[in-house]
Amino acid sequence: MHHTYRATKSDKVVAQDFESVSDYVRYTSTAKAKDGTHVDSRDTGNAEFFRTETFDDAVALASKGWPEGAARVAELRDGCEAFLAAAKAAKTRGYGWDVTGHFIDVGRLLGGEPECCGYEQDDDRGGLGSKVASIRLNACVSGSVSADAIISRGLTVLVAADLLESCGIRCEILVSQATHNGNLLVENNVTVKAPGAQVDIDKLAFSIAHPSFFRRFGFSFCESHGHSPSGCQVASMSDYEKREGTVEVDGVCTGEGLSQEELRANVLAIAKACGLEFSDEELAEITKA
Repeated sequence: MHHTYRATKSDKVVAQDFESVSDYVRYTSTAKAKDGTHVDSRDTGNAEFFRTETFDDAVALASKGWPEGAARVAELRDGCEAFLAAAKAAKTRGYGWDVTGHFIDVGRLLGGEPECCGYEQDDDRGGLGSKVASIRLNACVSGSVSADAIISRGLTVLVAADLLESCGIRCEILVSQATHNGNLLVENNVTVKAPGAQVDIDKLAFSIAHPSFFRRFGFSFCESHGHSPSGCQVASMSDYEKREGTVEVDGVCTGEGLSQEELRANVLAIAKACGLEFSDEELAEITKA
């Protein structure tokens, strides 16, 4: 039977927020493990588990981006292009497109279009006027979870963000990790995408979908607090479902399956949780696409 850990008042909680991926990578790259702590983050013998050979390889991907991940996002998006187009058509209200604007259309960005920023035609571009959705993905999972499952869940979030931002809902994306050992809970939140921020899809794909983002950087964060990662499972954050206005991806869907049917269902579930709902009639048209 699977048991999900929840933080209690008796737990000692070590928590830290990072405003950017670069801040997080800098911290985890320079932090030293406390004496007596087993250092898993620098393991060089399990490339399948980490999907990197070394810690330095992960740092390089965080800095330069993960082209393979971006390519997989593009491939996924191409596979459900008609579905996304139908969903956007159902909700888009007279948007225009330029090199600057109120929100990023990830689909246009992936297609290499310079005019990938949207704005509402009838607002004279005088204010944002768009809703902001805060999405949190808990990247901490059991060691038994495959690297492919981690990648699938992250890519699902990126496709959902594509739909949301194309419909004028700007997305903030947080990646969080939490592990527990006895009564010690170690956790962090990393802002990998701020609302309205310019998107480097190669780097964003790494932060959201690459196993090394947790299994190297997350382990290193834990080790710096004298905690060898254990009890790694989703939904163990001390403030899980307590952050007002934040959608917990793990509470909405697993995102681990990437068949077209599963992808569409998960994307629509995330969109609904973020306030983008479709009527039965709209869904009937979308699902035919």
